[in-house]
Amino acid sequence: MRAPASGYYGLEPYEVISSHIWRGNAPGRNKIFSHVAQEKVLEEPVFWWFFAADFLPFSEVPLGHRRADVVAWMPGKRLLAVELKNSLSEFDRATDQMMTYRDYAHAVYLACTPAFAVQYVDRHFSGHTVETWDPHILDRRLKELKLGLLLVEREEVFIHIEAPRRHRPSAQKILETENYLQGVVERKVAPTEPKNRAPRKGRSSTDR
Repeated sequence: MRAPASGYYGLEPYEVISSHIWRGNAPGRNKIFSHVAQEKVLEEPVFWWFFAADFLPFSEVPLGHRRADVVAWMPGKRLLAVELKNSLSEFDRATDQMMTYRDYAHAVYLACTPAFAVQYVDRHFSGHTVETWDPHILDRRLKELKLGLLLVEREEVFIHIEAPRRHRPSAQKILETENYLQGVVERKVAPTEPKNRAPRKGRSSTDR
C-alpha cells in the first residue's frame, strides 16, 4: 500500500516493484537490471549499435585534455561522444568530462546499465534529507546538463534520453577531432567490428 506518507506515494506500480527488487536484493536482480562487473563490458554493445547506424566508433579518443571512452563518427556529418560509466563514485567526474566533450561533438551521451541508473536513484533515496523514491532523478540531472542517456541491456542499446539537437560545438574543435580520426583511419588502425558475433541485420536508430 502506498499511503501519502510512503516514500513511494504517487509512483507507478512498476516503479515501486523495481525499487523493491533492487533494494531487497531479490534473486536475479543483477540479471533483471543488466548489471556488469566492469565498465569495459559496455564498449562492445555500444560499438555494435553505432556500426548498425553507419557510424565508425573509436575508443579512447582525445578531446581537449580528456579522453572520451567512445567517439562515433559519420564522416562529414556527425560526431558523437560517449562516456561509459559503471561506478557511482566516478559519476561526478564523468559529468565534468562530458561537459568538455560538448565543445568537440554534436551530441554527448552517458552510457550505463539500468543497474547503474537504479543505484543512482537508490543513493539519492538513501540521503538523510530525502523521503521519496525519485525514479527520474538521473534523467533530470542529465537533461539539465544537456546530455543524453544510452541504456545498455546486455547486447542491446536504447536511447533513453536523446541529446539536444540544437547544440552547436566549436567548428575548429570538430575539425581537430575529425582530422585526428582521419589520421587513425589512414594509419590503418581504425576500429573493426567486434569479434565473436554474427553481423547484425538492419539499422539502429541514433542521433544524426
